[in-house]
Amino acid sequence: MKNIPTRLIVTSVAVLLLMGLVLSAYVGPKLISGVVVGYGGEGANRYSTDGFNTGLEYAPNMFHPESYEAYTQWKPATPFRDGKNMQAPPAGTVPRDNGYIHEDFQPYHYPNTQEAYDLATENLKSPVVEALAAIDSLKRKDAAKGILAKGKKVYTIHCQICHGEQGDGQGTIVKNNVYPTPGDYKTKENLTDGKMFHSITYGRNLMGSHASQVTPEERWAVIYYIRNSFLK
Repeated sequence: MKNIPTRLIVTSVAVLLLMGLVLSAYVGPKLISGVVVGYGGEGANRYSTDGFNTGLEYAPNMFHPESYEAYTQWKPATPFRDGKNMQAPPAGTVPRDNGYIHEDFQPYHYPNTQEAYDLATENLKSPVVEALAAIDSLKRKDAAKGILAKGKKVYTIHCQICHGEQGDGQGTIVKNNVYPTPGDYKTKENLTDGKMFHSITYGRNLMGSHASQVTPEERWAVIYYIRNSFLK
């Protein structure tokens, strides 16, 4: 025993490993799934929706849990033909909500044209008023305060530097003669909610688009703030 050649030991270990691999193909994953799923056959196919799938898979439960997964499913017995346990919402659908928060998911159908600008000015209405009207009167005041606070925050960050703290067009860069005055809100004619929303979305005159910085919900909030702070 003491004089067993190293080559013989290595060969024996290799043979044992090979026998283990061959055995796994016949015994199946149910008996040794803690180590190997299987080498071909039904053992491997059990976890695949692509048909016969050969190969080794160690610690399978770490990759293929027993519970159903929502949008990816490895088990062949699934409710839908595409192998998924849950279907994605139809394209183009948006969540339904009594408030205006899901404006973030709704498409804006007015293009960046003068004609669309005029149509938005005339027809586009703020959902904030409608949302507040649908709230119980006891909670409406607090809800309005919340929207005003959000609108003020957005105005302070993105608008005040040009339009001024009082909405008079005397922002910091205007006072420093870096940028021409955008004018006082009170002197602007036909300043509807739709006109402001369209302008924030696409930009207007020297003001660039703020669509990437301000979400639709935030746009309506800042418009509500402007309406109630400077255009009373």
